[in-house]
This record gives sequence, structure tokens and C-alpha cells, in this order.
Amino acid sequence: MDTSPDGLLPIGRFAERSRLSLKALRLYDRLGLLTPARTDPDSGYRCYHPDQLRTAHLVLLMRRIGMPLEQIQRILGADPALAAELVLDYWRSVEARMSMGRQSVEDLGRLLSQEEVPMEFVIETREIPPLTVLSVNQRVPIEQLPDYLRKTFDKLRQIAADAGVREAAPARAIFHGPVNPEADGPVEVCLPVEAHPRLTKGLVLRQLEGGTAAVTQISGDQCDFPAILDAYKAVAHWIHQQGHRASGPPREVYLQSPQPETGPEELIEIHWPYA
Repeated sequence: MDTSPDGLLPIGRFAERSRLSLKALRLYDRLGLLTPARTDPDSGYRCYHPDQLRTAHLVLLMRRIGMPLEQIQRILGADPALAAELVLDYWRSVEARMSMGRQSVEDLGRLLSQEEVPMEFVIETREIPPLTVLSVNQRVPIEQLPDYLRKTFDKLRQIAADAGVREAAPARAIFHGPVNPEADGPVEVCLPVEAHPRLTKGLVLRQLEGGTAAVTQISGDQCDFPAILDAYKAVAHWIHQQGHRASGPPREVYLQSPQPETGPEELIEIHWPYA
């Protein structure tokens, strides 16, 4: 018999139709994730309403992509639009971790086989002039970084345009801490300007120090995460090999934004100040 007289599904039948195990259903009940429609007070036997199959299927799909139960509970309690966005955010973080993992596996393989890490980057020294910049400093997860940089640069350019001042140099980002699946910076987005615009809430106008920096230029696929980490490793290795030490956080200088297929590739310089 599929249902009891009151239309509820016994736990065994519900498990069969939802493809969730009896053990999982009991756990989800204890956590308040999927509570039975009725639990017998004497035997503890659980029964579920057929309408709960949709929730059970959602839980099953989210568990299949490795989502933690706490996050599943938050998504189930959110409105549909937000819930869908939360799932996408989670999967972006999974993809970022997978990319980082692949890079780590390659590095481990080279180290274990005592293979030299290929040095395909040209490193040069350069004197970086001090700059007046509009800046915003914020922690940013790796999966949100490209979109955050684009929107923040647009915002800073609009602020500068409204104040009647011009950009003095290419936009840049300063990484005050690592940005990867385990760390979120913070990242300082900077727009060099020629004059002092009116300050706006949430923005800082400050002097960015100059000095000597090790510089390498990358383009196209080299600019994507995690491939860009190889460029950082090459610059850090060069600084160490030359007997210097880093004197500040690294910077990415955006010389050229990626264009449609017929246009030029993305072009970035990595500047790492050293003493």
C-alpha cells in the first residue's frame, strides 16, 4: 500500500520514492531539515506527505554536489530567486576549489619528481612612481573577484567623471592577502587620478607609494585563475633568488580589458615591490 488512510506515505515508501535512505531521513528529521508530517508518539514511526517529495528531491540533489547540510537548510528557507543564486554561488566556490586543487596536484607532481618548475615569465625591475588614487578596500571571495573588480572600476570611473577629473594611469588592484578558495584578501581596488575629486562615502583618496618593483606581463589565458598563480610564483621566486625581500603586497595593473574574439586579449602587469 502506497499511502496510509490519511494519505501519508510511510517512511519506507517515502524513502523509496525520494531515493533517500532511512538513515538519512532520520538524520534530516533530527536536524529539522525534513520533518515528517506525522510521527507516532508511541512507536516513533514516521510518515510523510507526498508534497514533501519535492523538498526531498532538492535535498538529494544538493547533497550530490557535496553541499553541507547547514547550507542546504539556509537555501530551503530562502525565497526561490535567492535560493537559486545561493546554489550558483556555492557551485562557483566548488569550481574555484577544484581549479586550485588541480594546480596543487601539478605542483606536487613536479616537486615529488624533482622537476624544475618552468619559468616562462620575463621578470624586469621598474621604478614605480607614487600615485594619487581613489580606492575601495574589501574582502572578496575568489568566485566573485572578476565581477567585483569590473563593477568597482566602473563605479570609481563614474565618481571621477562626476568630479571632473581624469584617470592618471591604468586601474589596478592591490592584494593585501591571498585570494583563493581558502582566503578572501582583502583586495584594494585603485583608480589613479590627476586631481582631488570630492570624497564619496565608502571611498578613500590616498597616496599610493612608489618604489622598486619586480614586474612581469601576462595576457590571455595566463590572466585566468588559477593560471595567474604561476606568474605570482615566478615573480616571488625571482625576488628571493636575487637576495631581495618583498616590501609590500603585490599589485595587478590592468593595461587592457578582454575584448570580443576579434579584439585584443586581456593584458595585465604584476608589480611586486621589493627592497
